[in-house]
Amino acid sequence: MQRNTKVQELSDGRTIAVMHEPMPQGGWVATHEDITQLRRIEAQMQYMARHDALTDLPNRTELHAFIRAAIERQIDGKPSLVVLLFDIDRFKEVNDTFGPSVGDELLQGVAQRLTRRLKGVEMIARVGGDEFVVVQSADKPATAAATLARKIQSILATSFDLDDYQIVVSISIGIAIGPGDGSDPDQLLKNADLALNRAKMDAPGSACRRGASSSGICDLPCTQVSSSSIISRS
Repeated sequence: MQRNTKVQELSDGRTIAVMHEPMPQGGWVATHEDITQLRRIEAQMQYMARHDALTDLPNRTELHAFIRAAIERQIDGKPSLVVLLFDIDRFKEVNDTFGPSVGDELLQGVAQRLTRRLKGVEMIARVGGDEFVVVQSADKPATAAATLARKIQSILATSFDLDDYQIVVSISIGIAIGPGDGSDPDQLLKNADLALNRAKMDAPGSACRRGASSSGICDLPCTQVSSSSIISRS
């Protein structure tokens, strides 16, 4: 006979571990341990491992898992997966001028505004620095990508009031569409990153798609906005 442990979830929200241990002369000893707090700590650690500490958005790890699962659900490559990677133009100037605390507030403001106002998307993630990713499934991906890019630009166009300053930012966007631009998370994000770099090089404040066969040409029309980060005291 071997010791065994069962975990019970009680209706009052507690989690109890019940361990049964056999005695040498026969019979059992049952031990009940309240592991509610331990389970909460474990859940919090798992959450933190997959979410960005500053913005509370999903991080790169969670994004990769989501994209991989979405690709596995596709049937004959449909629906397509639209991936938009964007960053804040001249974000370094915000940090250099006002310090990293204001830069952090700006990143939090971007995350909060997108979470509240960008509807119909499947994931909004922060993947590092001032880079964010938005993912959406679509049957008409080129149209959906252009529409989504314009929505994001519009949502973020209004000034952010931070630490007695009004900060107006523009964003550059790189677009990849799966499976044509990649059949796995790494390839899709790589192509989105290449497209972002092209947009920043050719026309900061615009959106660009660079697929595997597009030879680096920005082939997705999108509204271009000013690339300047306009900073003024409120």
